[in-house]
Amino acid sequence: MIHRSIATFLLLAGASASSYIAPAATDYLCDTSVNFIHDAEYRQISLTDGCFTSADGSLVCDANPRYVPSVSSANAADAAVEYCKWMCSAASQMSLLGLSGVSGDSPGGRQCSPCTGFFFQRHGNGHEICGFFSSDLNEATVNTAAHGHEDGSRVCIKEKLQLSLPTDSSAADDGEGLAQDLLEQMGWEDSACGVNHVQSTDNDEAYQQLLEEAGLPTTLEKTLTFRINLDEIPLTSTDSMVEHVAAFFESHMSALIETNEGGERRRRRMEEVGLAFEENVGVVDSCLEYNCGDHGLPKKSDSPAFCEGYECSQSECCEIAELAAELAAAEGGGT
Repeated sequence: MIHRSIATFLLLAGASASSYIAPAATDYLCDTSVNFIHDAEYRQISLTDGCFTSADGSLVCDANPRYVPSVSSANAADAAVEYCKWMCSAASQMSLLGLSGVSGDSPGGRQCSPCTGFFFQRHGNGHEICGFFSSDLNEATVNTAAHGHEDGSRVCIKEKLQLSLPTDSSAADDGEGLAQDLLEQMGWEDSACGVNHVQSTDNDEAYQQLLEEAGLPTTLEKTLTFRINLDEIPLTSTDSMVEHVAAFFESHMSALIETNEGGERRRRRMEEVGLAFEENVGVVDSCLEYNCGDHGLPKKSDSPAFCEGYECSQSECCEIAELAAELAAAEGGGT
């Protein structure tokens, strides 16, 4: 179990107009039906001043929001969330909270933010807070909760692009280094520090046969799979990201086809390998955005933050067993 660590900061100065950078719409996925994750490590800040009694005797808890005027002209939940997205993506802001950045082999030793997501809460008295997660959520189940806060409260996590490519066993031993090299070849060298969830699996015999018929090295015995946070990629739409990766693989395969001998049959096989590359690029889905209600099912309270494939399944996100038990009980009661 991950132990929760809380550090509360009341930071009086908000972001200046020059330091705030609006996050891309694709960088985060959010769920407004929940506003907290149990057993996840986080650091908390106040977005508004502490409560005080005004001159007219009323209690004020929403004064001086940090995101005004850089994001909004007044208190607004959506603006607060955009501000927290910016903070979560900024290594310098997380450093102020005591969370060190993640270094990579990028020019100038650039650091990526260690923040993996956050919760935003607007309390009944108007006070607003954000809690920033630093736990690795790639294989985590998230025990989400709704604590009865005001509308607009939510949980957000960083979206991820997943890439897979065949490689040889020796290169797979340094999977992270290989992933960073690939990003550099794609022109995303500044994103190298965002590489995460690096895995290596054995290719099956059918794929090895395909490589052999295509005239490609049969030493490509492994498939390297890794993820990169979308907020670290210098493109602002998921379609453009996938197209960029597909274009890179197509160029790579075309170069191999031009230097390979063996006729049209081998060329077609190589194109099939190229297609296999493209089919293993996509944005990873999350149970946070899976609507079990569309299928008449309740959502699991401890569903995966990220699903195994590019699309989540009912069994990963929804309480199918619980519904089956309810139906069985109802049928039993009617006999």
